[in-house]
Amino acid sequence: MKREIAVLAVVAVLTVLAMCGGFLPRVVWGVPAMLGSAAAQYRLGNYWAFGEGVEHDCTAAARWWRKAAEQGNARAQFILGSVLDGYGVNEDRREAANWWRKAAEQGDAEAQYNLGVCYDIGSGVEKDMEG
Repeated sequence: MKREIAVLAVVAVLTVLAMCGGFLPRVVWGVPAMLGSAAAQYRLGNYWAFGEGVEHDCTAAARWWRKAAEQGNARAQFILGSVLDGYGVNEDRREAANWWRKAAEQGDAEAQYNLGVCYDIGSGVEKDMEG
């Protein structure tokens, strides 16, 4: 019973602080992200990328997306591929194609499309019109 009351109190405090702005992403997603939650790492990357509750920082966003992508989060793999394709902090078309391949193998339709374009034009992979 005491534990339940404590949890409710923490939720109430976080809710009030979230309404003040800026606190929610770092606490609600930051703690689980630092503890290794791929879903939280992906979400935290989104907050950094769009400057929601935190200062806009593409480098921080890419760092969190990479952590999630390395754990197999398909959406993070797709977005990291996009960042590496020149829409973010670095450009490495070979690595972009590699991340899109991983996401595509998990059924991410946008990654499948982007990987197809890579093979069509030979971006980051050897050109292959039949593959």
